[in-house]
Amino acid sequence: MNILVIQNQPLGPVGLFGEELEKLGAKLSMYMAHEQSSIPDDVLERYSSLIVLGGEMGPYDDDEYPNLLKIVELIKTFHQAEKPIFGLCLGAQLIARALGEPYKSNNGWEIGFTPLHFTDAAQQDDFLRGLEGPVRPLACHQDSFNLPPGATLLMSGEKCVNQAYRVGKCSYGVQFHPEFTREIIEGIISSIKEEGSGRVTFGEDGLAQFENMEADLNTYMGQAEEFGKKLAKQWHRLLSQYNSTSSWADSLRKIPDNNVYIAQGRHNWRCHADTAIWLRTKPEHSLPFVDNRRNLRSQR
Repeated sequence: MNILVIQNQPLGPVGLFGEELEKLGAKLSMYMAHEQSSIPDDVLERYSSLIVLGGEMGPYDDDEYPNLLKIVELIKTFHQAEKPIFGLCLGAQLIARALGEPYKSNNGWEIGFTPLHFTDAAQQDDFLRGLEGPVRPLACHQDSFNLPPGATLLMSGEKCVNQAYRVGKCSYGVQFHPEFTREIIEGIISSIKEEGSGRVTFGEDGLAQFENMEADLNTYMGQAEEFGKKLAKQWHRLLSQYNSTSSWADSLRKIPDNNVYIAQGRHNWRCHADTAIWLRTKPEHSLPFVDNRRNLRSQR
């Protein structure tokens, strides 16, 4: 399971989310968008999934951050190939942009451990099903996103309604930061205090929210990290299901023409047309009924 991770700034690493994925056996390849200028051409062959992290820039700040255009094209490539994408904060906004949505402001900062709720659709979703709310992940954003055409809202909040969505088969975006650890937050706080840029960066209202967030670290950071770990495990489960289904479908595309496949009950069966011998195949996959012996290509 090879995952391409786009990091947009030094203080925004994949953090806890990436650590949990690596513990589960995933291999992460980092692309440092603020340092590197080229993205490999064969990404679909090399990587099974894409993660796009957050950043201080806006999703349309192309003049100052020209690599945003490359990231948008990369998102389109993975989305069209129906390979899983997970966008966090800026990453979610870039997915929306890649799918044709215009810029959306949140009409002010949302900073802190904001209460979020799962929608009814989330309980049927392959990624989020089984999770219970409300949850309090850490948010830090001024921009937001419009839901792309055909998208399903999966999580919502009071100050920012659109907090998580799925669009297409397996492209997901969340407005919050499940990757943040206490160390990451403290690094951001330290950087802002050293620069003395808090009031300029956030304004009076944003700075007040920022200070409240700092005061709430001891109360809510542990809960936020536990939720981040759960999300990482859920994402790994989704990728495992996707990779298993994709590998099985790929193998079926290569089957000889003298094999017939059929689904019956919980089991799949393969019949070699020349010998008329039926063999039970992998039960965890379901196939449609097939009654033709020539040029068969069955996929889920």
